[in-house]
Amino acid sequence: MFGAAVGSFLNVVVYRLPRGESLVTPGSHCPSCSSAVKPYDNIPVLAWVWLRGRCRSCRMKISARYPLVEALTALLCVGVVIARPDAVGVVLGLLTVLVCVPVAAIDIEHHLIPNRITGPAAVLAVALGSALDPSGEINRLIAGPLLVVRSCWLRSRHPRAWAWATSSLPDCSDCC
Repeated sequence: MFGAAVGSFLNVVVYRLPRGESLVTPGSHCPSCSSAVKPYDNIPVLAWVWLRGRCRSCRMKISARYPLVEALTALLCVGVVIARPDAVGVVLGLLTVLVCVPVAAIDIEHHLIPNRITGPAAVLAVALGSALDPSGEINRLIAGPLLVVRSCWLRSRHPRAWAWATSSLPDCSDCC
């Protein structure tokens, strides 16, 4: 149930972040009529089924993405807990789910990967990597620049294949 509740918040991120809206206020509301969603209509997955995918107030159709993101997040969280034997692995896996689900959903819907998610996630990944495995710091310091160089090389060799790429990738037009 925790994963589905988190998935419900990730739906807020997926809907509001690309539109530049606040993630905190206003509360959950219908995108069509702006009526507030009642607490009993905000139960992950089940409420969408009970309401037959429609707003209680205006009866406009609500995207199936909402229960899909909630259910997928719940399943991924359960999978992480089952697959990881230690608490650190569970926390890192859950953090990965919290980043990947909204990034993938936003990318599918808007064809962009938001730096407002990937930037803080990258900083957190470096900080956690340094804190949890200080001996691997040299490898990470080498791997990061090599990945950028590889991306630049691939982009220069196959520019049409990179036409779909978002602005999150480095601009390599002058580096190769």
